[in-house]
Amino acid sequence: MARDHVGGLAALSKMIPMGKLYDHGNGVEQADRERLEEYKAVAGNKRTILKAGDTIPFGAVQLRVVISEGPVIANPINGGGPNALCANAAQTAPAQPIL
Repeated sequence: MARDHVGGLAALSKMIPMGKLYDHGNGVEQADRERLEEYKAVAGNKRTILKAGDTIPFGAVQLRVVISEGPVIANPINGGGPNALCANAAQTAPAQPIL
């Protein structure tokens, strides 16, 4: 759980009510273990660990989890294939990891 993903959560939880918190589970690198424990303390029983294929109701929309900690979804959504809305998108090289 990178600092930019959970940073400030404890303070924010004191300012606004927290509903459900969704995450990928407990698999983190040792360097992030303390942040995970802080997150779990804030999340408490509002925490839901997601797996590929789960859905999250979001009003009239259903969000489908494509990947979480583990394998990707077994079957492509809507049969898979290229997204026609991205046909004219600029193709760039993958980003390099930050070391």
